[in-house]
Amino acid sequence: MFLCNVVRFGSPFDFGYHTSNWQAPFFPGLYGLTLSPGKGLLWYAPPILLGLIGFRSFARRSPHEALLCGGVFVGYLLLHSSYTYWEGGWCWGPRLILPVLPFAILPAGSLLMRRDQKRRSELGLALILALGFLVQIPAVGSNDAHPLQRVYAVSSDEFQSRVLYQPAYSPLFGQWLSFLEVTANLRSAEARAQVAHLLAMIQPEDTLLLTDSPAEALRLERQTILAFNFPDLWLVSEPWLRQEAAP
Repeated sequence: MFLCNVVRFGSPFDFGYHTSNWQAPFFPGLYGLTLSPGKGLLWYAPPILLGLIGFRSFARRSPHEALLCGGVFVGYLLLHSSYTYWEGGWCWGPRLILPVLPFAILPAGSLLMRRDQKRRSELGLALILALGFLVQIPAVGSNDAHPLQRVYAVSSDEFQSRVLYQPAYSPLFGQWLSFLEVTANLRSAEARAQVAHLLAMIQPEDTLLLTDSPAEALRLERQTILAFNFPDLWLVSEPWLRQEAAP
């Protein structure tokens, strides 16, 4: 990593993020990463509740492992709370915290070892895991920029505060609307015809900045159009890409 920094930027400690620092207000960042409707970890990854509930018993059984899990997760969370771009930009949930989620969820395993409340623990685990799966369905099935673009088009000046802190504009709700819209497009013959027309009219000059291959540039443009108009799933987009690539 440090060698890569030297080659790219001339210094081992230059990571290329020249506008970033750790001078953002700490508590707003901490709230934003944990509880805010726009990026709160609790809402985007409900299974961490299981880790929090099971941490005490996990610490009694495995104190060293609990110290590692708690230290990595809390340290990472506190470090990013004062980071300039703690929200992580236009993405689904708090992406900067994603690498340490396994450490937050691992203590949940201790709940299954409580024989006196095993049935209740299993039911609670199943419900929260199902909720965590449900939250991800619209984000996996449709492009996560859809609801953000909708809010930005209505109020670009208040976009950040609305998306991050006002539940009515949270991607958690807007993403479901987007998922329903792109699913409806897939069922509509008119919408499919419009997408086919867009694919036929592609001029991939801008994408050539990302690749030297005109064929790859064309494929990227087609993939982008499909991802924004249909469910963003390989089973949906791949047949369209093959169809358009055919001579």
